Amino acid sequence: MEELKGFWWIPKQKKNKLYGTLKLENEQIILTTEDYKFNKKSFNQNLNYYDIIIGESINGKKITLLDCREFNYNSTFGHGTTKKIFVDKAIVGKQFNKKDSVKFRNFKIHFDLLDEFVWMNGFKQKFRKKGKTMLNLTYKFPKEKKIKINNFELIITFSLNGPTMSRVTKEQVATQKIFLQIKSIKNMNLNEIYQIKDALRTLLSFATQKSILEDDFYGIEEKIINKTKIPEEIKIYDRNIVKKGKNYEGIIPDNFLFNFHDFGRKYSLMFKKWFSLHDKIKSIIPSYNALIYSKDTYLEYHFLGLIHSIEGLYRILINKNYMNTKKYEKEIAEKLISAIPQTINKNHKESLKSKIKYGYEYSLRKRLTEMYQDYCNKLGLDFNSVKSDIGKIIDTRNYLVHQDNSLKSKASTGNELLRLTYQLKKIMEFIILKEMGFDKDKLKDLLNRYYQNKLI
Repeated sequence: MEELKGFWWIPKQKKNKLYGTLKLENEQIILTTEDYKFNKKSFNQNLNYYDIIIGESINGKKITLLDCREFNYNSTFGHGTTKKIFVDKAIVGKQFNKKDSVKFRNFKIHFDLLDEFVWMNGFKQKFRKKGKTMLNLTYKFPKEKKIKINNFELIITFSLNGPTMSRVTKEQVATQKIFLQIKSIKNMNLNEIYQIKDALRTLLSFATQKSILEDDFYGIEEKIINKTKIPEEIKIYDRNIVKKGKNYEGIIPDNFLFNFHDFGRKYSLMFKKWFSLHDKIKSIIPSYNALIYSKDTYLEYHFLGLIHSIEGLYRILINKNYMNTKKYEKEIAEKLISAIPQTINKNHKESLKSKIKYGYEYSLRKRLTEMYQDYCNKLGLDFNSVKSDIGKIIDTRNYLVHQDNSLKSKASTGNELLRLTYQLKKIMEFIILKEMGFDKDKLKDLLNRYYQNKLI
Protein backbone atom coordinates (compact mmCIF):
# COMPACT_ATOMS: atom_id res chain seq x y z
CA MET A 1 0.00 0.00 0.00
CA GLU A 2 1.41 3.39 -0.99
CA GLU A 3 1.80 6.16 1.56
CA LEU A 4 -0.91 8.80 1.08
CA LYS A 5 -0.50 12.32 2.43
CA GLY A 6 -3.45 14.68 2.31
CA PHE A 7 -6.42 16.18 4.12
CA TRP A 8 -9.01 14.24 6.12
CA TRP A 9 -12.43 15.03 7.50
CA ILE A 10 -15.65 13.53 8.81
CA PRO A 11 -18.65 13.65 6.41
CA LYS A 12 -20.35 17.08 6.37
CA GLN A 13 -17.45 18.58 8.34
CA LYS A 14 -14.99 19.40 5.57
CA LYS A 15 -14.35 22.80 7.11
CA ASN A 16 -12.68 20.96 10.00
CA LYS A 17 -10.33 19.01 7.73
CA LEU A 18 -6.82 18.35 8.94
CA TYR A 19 -3.59 17.21 7.43
CA GLY A 20 -2.39 13.64 7.89
CA THR A 21 -0.75 10.55 6.44
CA LEU A 22 -2.26 7.16 5.65
CA LYS A 23 0.25 4.32 5.57
CA LEU A 24 1.10 0.83 6.76
CA GLU A 25 2.61 0.36 10.19
CA ASN A 26 3.28 -3.18 11.47
CA GLU A 27 0.81 -4.64 8.94
CA GLN A 28 -1.94 -2.25 10.06
CA ILE A 29 -3.55 0.61 8.11
CA ILE A 30 -2.87 3.69 10.22
CA LEU A 31 -4.00 7.28 9.73
CA THR A 32 -1.78 9.78 11.56
CA THR A 33 -3.21 13.29 11.87
CA GLU A 34 -1.22 16.32 12.94
CA ASP A 35 -3.95 18.21 14.75
CA TYR A 36 -7.21 17.40 16.52
CA LYS A 37 -10.35 19.05 15.18
CA PHE A 38 -12.81 16.19 14.77
CA ASN A 39 -16.15 17.09 16.33
CA LYS A 40 -16.77 14.84 19.33
CA LYS A 41 -20.50 14.80 18.58
CA SER A 42 -19.94 12.94 15.31
CA PHE A 43 -18.78 9.65 16.79
CA ASN A 44 -19.02 7.41 19.84
CA GLN A 45 -17.47 9.40 22.68
CA ASN A 46 -16.53 6.33 24.71
CA LEU A 47 -14.81 4.35 21.97
CA ASN A 48 -13.60 7.27 19.81
CA TYR A 49 -14.90 5.43 16.77
CA TYR A 50 -15.66 6.78 13.27
CA ASP A 51 -17.83 4.96 10.73
CA ILE A 52 -16.27 6.95 7.92
CA ILE A 53 -13.42 9.39 7.42
CA ILE A 54 -13.11 11.03 4.02
CA GLY A 55 -9.81 12.09 2.52
CA GLU A 56 -8.13 13.55 -0.52
CA SER A 57 -4.43 13.01 -1.14
CA ILE A 58 -2.16 15.83 -2.27
CA ASN A 59 -2.03 14.21 -5.71
CA GLY A 60 -5.82 14.28 -6.00
CA LYS A 61 -6.87 10.75 -5.03
CA LYS A 62 -10.34 10.44 -3.49
CA ILE A 63 -10.29 8.23 -0.37
CA THR A 64 -12.79 6.69 2.04
CA LEU A 65 -11.74 5.12 5.34
CA LEU A 66 -14.13 2.72 7.07
CA ASP A 67 -14.45 1.54 10.69
CA CYS A 68 -11.76 3.74 12.18
CA ARG A 69 -10.77 3.64 15.83
CA GLU A 70 -8.45 5.98 17.70
CA PHE A 71 -5.71 4.31 19.69
CA ASN A 72 -3.08 6.92 20.43
CA TYR A 73 -2.55 10.67 20.60
CA ASN A 74 0.35 12.80 21.65
CA SER A 75 -0.04 16.45 22.56
CA THR A 76 3.04 18.69 22.54
CA PHE A 77 2.91 22.25 23.82
CA GLY A 78 3.24 24.64 20.91
CA HIS A 79 3.07 21.89 18.26
CA GLY A 80 -0.54 20.70 18.48
CA THR A 81 -1.69 17.10 18.68
CA THR A 82 -0.60 14.02 16.76
CA LYS A 83 -3.25 11.36 16.65
CA LYS A 84 -3.15 7.75 15.38
CA ILE A 85 -6.23 5.92 14.12
CA PHE A 86 -6.63 2.25 13.18
CA VAL A 87 -8.39 1.87 9.81
CA ASP A 88 -10.21 -1.38 9.01
CA LYS A 89 -10.76 -0.67 5.29
CA ALA A 90 -9.41 1.98 2.93
CA ILE A 91 -11.06 2.67 -0.45
CA VAL A 92 -8.76 4.59 -2.78
CA GLY A 93 -10.49 6.11 -5.79
CA LYS A 94 -13.87 7.23 -4.49
CA GLN A 95 -15.43 9.10 -1.59
CA PHE A 96 -18.56 7.83 0.19
CA ASN A 97 -20.48 9.92 2.73
CA LYS A 98 -22.30 7.00 4.37
CA LYS A 99 -21.17 3.49 5.22
CA ASP A 100 -24.33 1.92 3.77
CA SER A 101 -23.75 3.71 0.46
CA VAL A 102 -20.52 1.76 -0.14
CA LYS A 103 -21.75 -0.58 -2.86
CA PHE A 104 -20.35 -2.15 -6.02
CA ARG A 105 -21.97 -4.21 -8.73
CA ASN A 106 -18.65 -5.63 -9.90
CA PHE A 107 -15.40 -6.40 -8.15
CA LYS A 108 -12.29 -8.48 -8.78
CA ILE A 109 -9.75 -10.08 -6.49
CA HIS A 110 -6.43 -11.91 -6.54
CA PHE A 111 -5.41 -14.42 -3.86
CA ASP A 112 -2.21 -16.17 -2.87
CA LEU A 113 -1.77 -19.32 -5.00
CA LEU A 114 -4.72 -18.44 -7.28
CA ASP A 115 -2.43 -18.57 -10.32
CA GLU A 116 -1.15 -22.01 -9.28
CA PHE A 117 -4.69 -23.26 -8.54
CA VAL A 118 -6.07 -22.20 -11.94
CA TRP A 119 -2.84 -23.34 -13.63
CA MET A 120 -3.39 -21.65 -17.01
CA ASN A 121 -1.24 -19.16 -18.89
CA GLY A 122 -0.97 -17.61 -22.35
CA PHE A 123 2.79 -17.86 -22.84
CA LYS A 124 4.34 -19.84 -25.68
CA GLN A 125 8.00 -20.00 -26.51
CA LYS A 126 9.95 -21.46 -29.40
CA PHE A 127 13.70 -21.88 -29.40
CA ARG A 128 15.53 -22.52 -32.67
CA LYS A 129 19.24 -23.03 -33.13
CA LYS A 130 19.55 -23.63 -36.86
CA GLY A 131 21.61 -20.91 -38.43
CA LYS A 132 20.96 -17.99 -36.12
CA THR A 133 19.85 -18.71 -32.58
CA MET A 134 16.27 -17.48 -32.12
CA LEU A 135 13.93 -17.28 -29.17
CA ASN A 136 10.33 -16.48 -30.01
CA LEU A 137 8.16 -15.67 -26.99
CA THR A 138 4.47 -14.91 -27.56
CA TYR A 139 1.48 -14.33 -25.32
CA LYS A 140 -2.20 -14.87 -26.03
CA PHE A 141 -4.81 -14.20 -23.36
CA PRO A 142 -6.38 -17.52 -22.27
CA LYS A 143 -10.13 -17.81 -22.70
CA GLU A 144 -12.04 -16.57 -19.69
CA LYS A 145 -14.06 -19.06 -17.68
CA LYS A 146 -17.56 -17.81 -16.85
CA ILE A 147 -19.72 -19.39 -14.17
CA LYS A 148 -23.25 -18.29 -13.27
CA ILE A 149 -23.96 -18.61 -9.55
CA ASN A 150 -27.25 -17.44 -8.06
CA ASN A 151 -27.51 -13.71 -8.80
CA PHE A 152 -23.96 -13.10 -9.96
CA GLU A 153 -21.43 -14.32 -12.52
CA LEU A 154 -17.96 -15.51 -11.52
CA ILE A 155 -15.30 -14.95 -14.17
CA ILE A 156 -11.76 -16.30 -14.15
CA THR A 157 -9.95 -13.54 -15.98
CA PHE A 158 -6.34 -12.75 -16.90
CA SER A 159 -4.16 -9.64 -16.90
CA LEU A 160 -0.68 -9.03 -18.30
CA ASN A 161 1.86 -6.55 -16.97
CA GLY A 162 4.76 -5.64 -19.30
CA PRO A 163 6.99 -6.06 -21.14
CA THR A 164 8.74 -2.72 -20.74
CA MET A 165 10.95 -1.09 -23.36
CA SER A 166 13.91 1.24 -23.04
CA ARG A 167 16.60 2.60 -25.35
CA VAL A 168 19.04 0.14 -23.80
CA THR A 169 17.17 -3.12 -23.24
CA LYS A 170 18.86 -5.89 -21.27
CA GLU A 171 15.84 -7.92 -20.33
CA GLN A 172 12.14 -8.35 -21.04
CA VAL A 173 9.72 -9.19 -18.24
CA ALA A 174 6.02 -9.92 -18.71
CA THR A 175 3.91 -11.12 -15.78
CA GLN A 176 0.50 -12.76 -16.01
CA LYS A 177 -1.89 -12.42 -13.09
CA ILE A 178 -5.18 -14.25 -12.67
CA PHE A 179 -8.20 -12.57 -11.07
CA LEU A 180 -11.59 -13.77 -9.93
CA GLN A 181 -14.14 -11.20 -11.07
CA ILE A 182 -17.70 -10.98 -9.81
CA LYS A 183 -20.43 -9.37 -11.92
CA SER A 184 -23.71 -9.03 -10.05
CA ILE A 185 -27.18 -8.18 -11.33
CA LYS A 186 -27.49 -5.62 -8.51
CA ASN A 187 -25.34 -3.40 -6.36
CA MET A 188 -23.84 -5.29 -3.43
CA ASN A 189 -22.96 -3.81 -0.06
CA LEU A 190 -19.67 -4.65 1.63
CA ASN A 191 -21.20 -7.43 3.71
CA GLU A 192 -22.47 -9.20 0.56
CA ILE A 193 -19.15 -8.67 -1.22
CA TYR A 194 -17.16 -10.04 1.70
CA GLN A 195 -19.40 -13.12 1.94
CA ILE A 196 -18.54 -13.98 -1.67
CA LYS A 197 -14.88 -13.15 -1.11
CA ASP A 198 -14.78 -15.35 1.99
CA ALA A 199 -16.32 -18.31 0.13
CA LEU A 200 -13.68 -17.99 -2.61
CA ARG A 201 -10.79 -17.64 -0.15
CA THR A 202 -12.03 -20.66 1.84
CA LEU A 203 -12.23 -22.73 -1.36
CA LEU A 204 -8.62 -21.88 -2.19
CA SER A 205 -7.48 -22.60 1.37
CA PHE A 206 -9.22 -25.98 1.31
CA ALA A 207 -7.86 -26.83 -2.15
CA THR A 208 -4.26 -25.78 -1.50
CA GLN A 209 -4.19 -26.71 2.21
CA LYS A 210 -2.48 -23.38 2.82
CA SER A 211 -3.35 -20.19 4.65
CA ILE A 212 -4.57 -17.85 1.91
CA LEU A 213 -4.66 -14.05 1.87
CA GLU A 214 -5.82 -11.69 -0.86
CA ASP A 215 -3.27 -9.23 -2.23
CA ASP A 216 -5.32 -7.28 -4.80
CA PHE A 217 -8.94 -6.24 -4.37
CA TYR A 218 -10.83 -3.78 -6.59
CA GLY A 219 -14.37 -2.47 -6.76
CA ILE A 220 -15.24 -1.79 -10.40
CA GLU A 221 -17.44 1.04 -11.66
CA GLU A 222 -18.18 2.23 -15.17
CA LYS A 223 -17.53 5.78 -16.27
CA ILE A 224 -18.42 7.20 -19.66
CA ILE A 225 -15.68 8.87 -21.71
CA ASN A 226 -16.61 10.10 -25.19
CA LYS A 227 -19.83 8.06 -25.04
CA THR A 228 -17.81 4.92 -24.32
CA LYS A 229 -18.15 2.93 -21.08
CA ILE A 230 -14.76 2.50 -19.45
CA PRO A 231 -14.27 0.29 -16.35
CA GLU A 232 -12.74 2.19 -13.44
CA GLU A 233 -10.94 0.13 -10.79
CA ILE A 234 -11.21 1.38 -7.20
CA LYS A 235 -8.60 -0.15 -4.92
CA ILE A 236 -9.82 -1.61 -1.62
CA TYR A 237 -7.42 -2.34 1.22
CA ASP A 238 -8.28 -4.21 4.38
CA ARG A 239 -6.42 -5.90 7.21
CA ASN A 240 -5.98 -9.16 5.26
CA ILE A 241 -4.64 -7.49 2.13
CA VAL A 242 -1.96 -5.47 3.91
CA LYS A 243 -0.61 -8.47 5.81
CA LYS A 244 2.52 -9.96 4.41
CA GLY A 245 1.69 -13.16 2.56
CA LYS A 246 3.83 -16.26 2.91
CA ASN A 247 6.44 -17.19 0.35
CA TYR A 248 4.83 -19.94 -1.69
CA GLU A 249 7.46 -20.02 -4.45
CA GLY A 250 8.05 -23.51 -5.83
CA ILE A 251 4.65 -24.94 -4.86
CA ILE A 252 3.11 -26.88 -7.73
CA PRO A 253 -0.61 -27.63 -8.31
CA ASP A 254 -0.08 -31.40 -8.18
CA ASN A 255 0.68 -31.03 -4.47
CA PHE A 256 -2.71 -29.46 -3.72
CA LEU A 257 -5.66 -31.47 -2.48
CA PHE A 258 -7.21 -30.45 -5.81
CA ASN A 259 -6.79 -27.74 -8.44
CA PHE A 260 -9.02 -26.18 -11.11
CA HIS A 261 -8.15 -28.85 -13.70
CA ASP A 262 -9.45 -31.55 -11.37
CA PHE A 263 -12.93 -30.08 -11.86
CA GLY A 264 -12.76 -31.08 -15.54
CA ARG A 265 -15.79 -30.07 -17.58
CA LYS A 266 -17.89 -29.89 -14.43
CA TYR A 267 -16.08 -26.79 -13.12
CA SER A 268 -19.19 -24.62 -13.38
CA LEU A 269 -21.34 -27.11 -11.45
CA MET A 270 -18.66 -27.58 -8.78
CA PHE A 271 -18.30 -23.87 -8.14
CA LYS A 272 -22.08 -23.65 -7.74
CA LYS A 273 -22.08 -26.57 -5.33
CA TRP A 274 -19.21 -25.04 -3.37
CA PHE A 275 -21.10 -21.78 -2.78
CA SER A 276 -24.16 -23.73 -1.63
CA LEU A 277 -22.00 -25.96 0.58
CA HIS A 278 -20.06 -23.04 2.04
CA ASP A 279 -23.28 -21.44 3.27
CA LYS A 280 -23.98 -24.62 5.24
CA ILE A 281 -20.53 -25.35 6.69
CA LYS A 282 -18.99 -21.88 7.06
CA SER A 283 -19.24 -22.17 10.85
CA ILE A 284 -17.11 -25.35 10.77
CA ILE A 285 -14.48 -24.47 8.16
CA PRO A 286 -12.66 -21.83 10.29
CA SER A 287 -11.94 -24.33 13.07
CA TYR A 288 -10.77 -26.88 10.48
CA ASN A 289 -8.48 -24.27 8.87
CA ALA A 290 -7.11 -23.18 12.24
CA LEU A 291 -6.08 -26.76 12.98
CA ILE A 292 -4.53 -27.38 9.57
CA TYR A 293 -2.48 -24.18 9.49
CA SER A 294 -1.37 -24.15 13.14
CA LYS A 295 1.82 -26.16 12.94
CA ASP A 296 2.78 -25.62 16.58
CA THR A 297 -0.49 -26.86 18.07
CA TYR A 298 -0.37 -29.98 20.23
CA LEU A 299 -1.38 -33.14 18.35
CA GLU A 300 -4.05 -33.91 20.97
CA TYR A 301 -5.68 -30.55 20.20
CA HIS A 302 -5.65 -31.33 16.46
CA PHE A 303 -7.28 -34.67 17.19
CA LEU A 304 -10.05 -33.25 19.39
CA GLY A 305 -10.61 -30.32 17.05
CA LEU A 306 -11.12 -32.63 14.09
CA ILE A 307 -13.60 -34.77 16.03
CA HIS A 308 -15.53 -31.61 16.92
CA SER A 309 -15.51 -30.47 13.27
CA ILE A 310 -16.47 -33.85 11.88
CA GLU A 311 -19.43 -34.16 14.30
CA GLY A 312 -20.62 -30.72 13.18
CA LEU A 313 -20.23 -31.75 9.56
CA TYR A 314 -22.31 -34.87 10.19
CA ARG A 315 -25.11 -32.88 11.82
CA ILE A 316 -25.26 -30.42 8.93
CA LEU A 317 -24.84 -32.70 5.92
CA ILE A 318 -26.05 -36.16 7.03
CA ASN A 319 -27.99 -35.69 10.28
CA LYS A 320 -29.34 -39.20 10.82
CA ASN A 321 -30.76 -39.96 14.27
CA TYR A 322 -32.06 -42.91 16.27
CA MET A 323 -35.59 -41.54 16.00
CA ASN A 324 -37.69 -38.52 15.05
CA THR A 325 -37.07 -35.51 17.30
CA LYS A 326 -40.71 -34.79 18.15
CA LYS A 327 -41.46 -38.45 18.76
CA TYR A 328 -38.45 -38.71 21.06
CA GLU A 329 -39.43 -35.61 23.03
CA LYS A 330 -43.00 -36.83 23.50
CA GLU A 331 -42.47 -40.55 24.11
CA ILE A 332 -39.00 -40.75 25.68
CA ALA A 333 -37.59 -37.44 26.89
CA GLU A 334 -40.59 -36.46 29.00
CA LYS A 335 -40.54 -39.81 30.81
CA LEU A 336 -36.80 -39.65 31.45
CA ILE A 337 -36.98 -36.09 32.77
CA SER A 338 -39.91 -36.94 35.07
CA ALA A 339 -37.87 -39.86 36.43
CA ILE A 340 -35.07 -37.58 37.64
CA PRO A 341 -35.12 -37.69 41.47
CA GLN A 342 -36.34 -34.45 43.01
CA THR A 343 -33.78 -34.82 45.79
CA ILE A 344 -30.78 -33.89 43.63
CA ASN A 345 -29.70 -30.23 43.44
CA LYS A 346 -30.87 -27.87 40.71
CA ASN A 347 -27.57 -27.72 38.76
CA HIS A 348 -27.27 -31.49 38.64
CA LYS A 349 -30.86 -31.78 37.46
CA GLU A 350 -30.30 -29.26 34.65
CA SER A 351 -27.17 -31.14 33.60
CA LEU A 352 -29.14 -34.41 33.30
CA LYS A 353 -31.93 -32.67 31.38
CA SER A 354 -29.44 -31.24 28.85
CA LYS A 355 -28.05 -34.75 28.26
CA ILE A 356 -31.53 -36.19 27.82
CA LYS A 357 -32.47 -33.42 25.37
CA TYR A 358 -30.17 -34.80 22.66
CA GLY A 359 -30.74 -38.49 23.38
CA TYR A 360 -32.32 -38.99 19.93
CA GLU A 361 -28.98 -38.26 18.18
CA TYR A 362 -26.60 -40.95 16.98
CA SER A 363 -23.62 -41.54 19.24
CA LEU A 364 -20.15 -40.55 18.02
CA ARG A 365 -19.37 -44.25 17.46
CA LYS A 366 -22.45 -44.68 15.26
CA ARG A 367 -21.62 -41.52 13.28
CA LEU A 368 -18.02 -42.52 12.71
CA THR A 369 -19.11 -46.01 11.66
CA GLU A 370 -21.45 -44.58 9.01
CA MET A 371 -18.81 -42.17 7.69
CA TYR A 372 -16.11 -44.84 7.59
CA GLN A 373 -18.43 -47.26 5.77
CA ASP A 374 -19.29 -44.67 3.13
CA TYR A 375 -15.62 -43.75 2.81
CA CYS A 376 -14.59 -47.39 2.30
CA ASN A 377 -17.43 -48.10 -0.15
CA LYS A 378 -16.60 -45.12 -2.35
CA LEU A 379 -12.85 -45.74 -2.32
CA GLY A 380 -13.03 -49.52 -2.66
CA LEU A 381 -11.48 -50.24 0.73
CA ASP A 382 -12.18 -53.05 3.20
CA PHE A 383 -14.16 -51.60 6.11
CA ASN A 384 -13.07 -54.44 8.42
CA SER A 385 -9.45 -53.30 8.05
CA VAL A 386 -10.23 -49.92 9.62
CA LYS A 387 -13.13 -50.87 11.90
CA SER A 388 -10.90 -51.21 14.96
CA ASP A 389 -9.73 -47.60 14.46
CA ILE A 390 -13.20 -46.34 15.38
CA GLY A 391 -12.87 -47.87 18.85
CA LYS A 392 -9.39 -46.35 19.22
CA ILE A 393 -10.74 -42.91 18.27
CA ILE A 394 -13.59 -43.19 20.79
CA ASP A 395 -11.32 -44.36 23.62
CA THR A 396 -8.74 -41.66 22.91
CA ARG A 397 -11.38 -38.95 22.69
CA ASN A 398 -13.02 -40.04 25.96
CA TYR A 399 -9.70 -40.18 27.80
CA LEU A 400 -8.60 -36.71 26.58
CA VAL A 401 -11.98 -35.14 27.38
CA HIS A 402 -12.81 -36.86 30.69
CA GLN A 403 -9.27 -37.70 31.88
CA ASP A 404 -10.55 -41.10 33.07
CA ASN A 405 -7.47 -43.08 34.15
CA SER A 406 -9.23 -46.36 33.38
CA LEU A 407 -9.05 -45.38 29.69
CA LYS A 408 -5.43 -44.21 29.71
CA SER A 409 -4.03 -47.56 28.57
CA LYS A 410 -6.51 -47.61 25.65
CA ALA A 411 -5.80 -44.06 24.46
CA SER A 412 -3.56 -43.69 21.42
CA THR A 413 -0.38 -41.62 21.59
CA GLY A 414 2.62 -40.76 19.40
CA ASN A 415 2.63 -42.06 15.83
CA GLU A 416 -0.61 -43.97 16.37
CA LEU A 417 -2.39 -40.78 17.42
CA LEU A 418 -0.86 -39.00 14.41
CA ARG A 419 -2.18 -41.74 12.09
CA LEU A 420 -5.70 -41.50 13.56
CA THR A 421 -5.62 -37.70 13.30
CA TYR A 422 -4.71 -37.93 9.61
CA GLN A 423 -7.52 -40.43 9.14
CA LEU A 424 -10.08 -38.06 10.67
CA LYS A 425 -8.81 -35.23 8.48
CA LYS A 426 -9.03 -37.45 5.42
CA ILE A 427 -12.60 -38.53 6.28
CA MET A 428 -13.66 -34.91 6.68
CA GLU A 429 -12.11 -33.94 3.35
CA PHE A 430 -13.73 -36.94 1.70
CA ILE A 431 -17.18 -35.77 2.85
CA ILE A 432 -16.62 -32.21 1.60
CA LEU A 433 -15.18 -33.32 -1.76
CA LYS A 434 -18.11 -35.70 -2.25
CA GLU A 435 -20.58 -32.88 -1.53
CA MET A 436 -18.77 -30.74 -4.11
CA GLY A 437 -19.62 -33.31 -6.78
CA PHE A 438 -16.45 -35.35 -7.31
CA ASP A 439 -17.28 -38.93 -8.37
CA LYS A 440 -15.84 -41.95 -6.57
CA ASP A 441 -12.99 -42.48 -9.05
CA LYS A 442 -11.87 -38.87 -8.78
CA LEU A 443 -12.25 -38.94 -4.99
CA LYS A 444 -9.92 -41.91 -4.80
CA ASP A 445 -7.45 -40.25 -7.16
CA LEU A 446 -7.38 -36.96 -5.26
CA LEU A 447 -6.98 -38.44 -1.79
CA ASN A 448 -4.37 -40.99 -2.88
CA ARG A 449 -2.41 -38.29 -4.71
CA TYR A 450 -2.39 -35.91 -1.77
CA TYR A 451 -1.73 -38.48 0.97
CA GLN A 452 0.72 -40.72 -0.88
CA ASN A 453 3.68 -39.46 1.19
CA LYS A 454 1.84 -39.11 4.49
CA LEU A 455 1.47 -41.49 7.42
CA ILE A 456 -2.00 -43.12 7.28
